[in-house]
Amino acid sequence: MTMKFINKLKNLDSLTAFLILEVLAVTSFSLGAVNALFYCFGVVVSIFAVFQSYSKFDKSEFKSLMIFFVPMFVLSIFVSFGNLFKGQTLLNVLVLLGINSFFIMGISANKIKSFNKETCLIIIGVSMALLVLISMIYSWANYGLFYALIYKETPIYYYDANKYDITKEGGWLMGFSMKEMSTLFTGAYGVILSSYLTVLLFVNPKKELKKFLIYLSVGLVGLIYLISIPNLWALVFIIPVIIFAACYRFLKDNKIFVKTIKIVLLSIFCLLVIFFILMIVNNINSSFAEFISSNVLLNRIFNGNRIVDGPNKILKQAFISYNLFGFNDSSLYYETQQTILVNTKMFEIELIKESGFFAFLILLAMVVLYIVYGFNYLKKSEDSNVIKVLSIGIILSYFIYSTFENDITPIVHETGNYVSFFRSPLSMVMLFVLGTIFMPLFVKKEKKQNEK
Repeated sequence: MTMKFINKLKNLDSLTAFLILEVLAVTSFSLGAVNALFYCFGVVVSIFAVFQSYSKFDKSEFKSLMIFFVPMFVLSIFVSFGNLFKGQTLLNVLVLLGINSFFIMGISANKIKSFNKETCLIIIGVSMALLVLISMIYSWANYGLFYALIYKETPIYYYDANKYDITKEGGWLMGFSMKEMSTLFTGAYGVILSSYLTVLLFVNPKKELKKFLIYLSVGLVGLIYLISIPNLWALVFIIPVIIFAACYRFLKDNKIFVKTIKIVLLSIFCLLVIFFILMIVNNINSSFAEFISSNVLLNRIFNGNRIVDGPNKILKQAFISYNLFGFNDSSLYYETQQTILVNTKMFEIELIKESGFFAFLILLAMVVLYIVYGFNYLKKSEDSNVIKVLSIGIILSYFIYSTFENDITPIVHETGNYVSFFRSPLSMVMLFVLGTIFMPLFVKKEKKQNEK
């Protein structure tokens, strides 16, 4: 009787691992492009995952888990019920469940014996590569190779009396049909897939030829996609991942170098926070705004460039109209309606528009928290170098790319479409990966302290 029960548990363990991989494959491929369905799949499978892993956590692990999970949970409430999505109660509840279920699923997966992290990362990459490959072939057939370069001098065309730029769009498989999508949106897939090439630094083709070829193929699909448009600007966002992988490969044991990197990252973060505070003051204090405008250099930094133009509009409208919990889509104010349509290209600023300033502050705290955890994970986790570099690498590439190239209206010929960064299938997959790097390290730290 006992053996039968153990066998059933083993079978359930394998089934749960299989279901996790299936959900990730479907979500990474964006099969059907029905986000609500992905959320539901995530909720169901996360219940299986929690059931299988719950008994394997001890009390100290639960305490550690709460410290990391609570900020994500609080942010998910703001993201799900921000003013911009007011009135979509059922969908908002599904978003709340979806965000937390994918994150919890990732955490729980660490305790499931049948679950293999590297296999999981390969399936995510292959699924995304298949989506990109199909879309790329369609684009080649309809637009041709290097079409952004060919039509650079005459990029404008008209569709339904509206003006469009052919160099900023491409064919994309969305659901079960092909759509014209913004290359800002599709570029994220190319950047993430290209990041797979960095793990070739850690895979010996003589010993692991099959694995080497898989990573090479997945990475090349992303790289070729970006070059064939060409979307050369997107290639810039692969550089930080390459630098990270190279440093980890050759300099990870250099303590002075590691400390220097930590100081540099902390300094960059502090400078960005100061810059953002000055941007806020510039938009709410007329005296300070006049001072900025009177200085040529400061005016160029805070007012006179395309990067800050969108964020300035969002911040000004947020504070002047008291949209501190997100902009209301049903607002009667023309300025608010127009500001909603502004694409800042920065997902962090879009969060202010969707869910408010307090949600943005929570996001900042989370970034610091997970950067610290990322360093500890790289230093102490027993995962292989391939898993470590790939997990951190794809999260890093997605985060950096979305900070500068996020697109809220990616479907070119459909006016009124709005795609939130936090509600996209790609973000759900990244939340899962974040969950998988979350648990092992902090648990080990607690256990070592207990042993002492």
